[in-house]
Amino acid sequence: MITGGTPIFASADILASLRFYKEVIGFESSWTYGNPPTFGSVSNGPVTIMFCLQPELAKLVSGHQHWVSVD
Repeated sequence: MITGGTPIFASADILASLRFYKEVIGFESSWTYGNPPTFGSVSNGPVTIMFCLQPELAKLVSGHQHWVSVD
């Protein structure tokens, strides 16, 4: 039985991504890894989104989708 899922999105700038999700969408910053950060996470209630520093991949991605449904 699947009980959840966590998307991991490519990011060109971890701190900017976290700031956007916090200030614009209302998530809370959870943690960062590295100095400067190469990985980070935000959360809002039971929802967590992670970001991985991959600037070249982030240039190619024009949208993200992640959905897991459990009965």
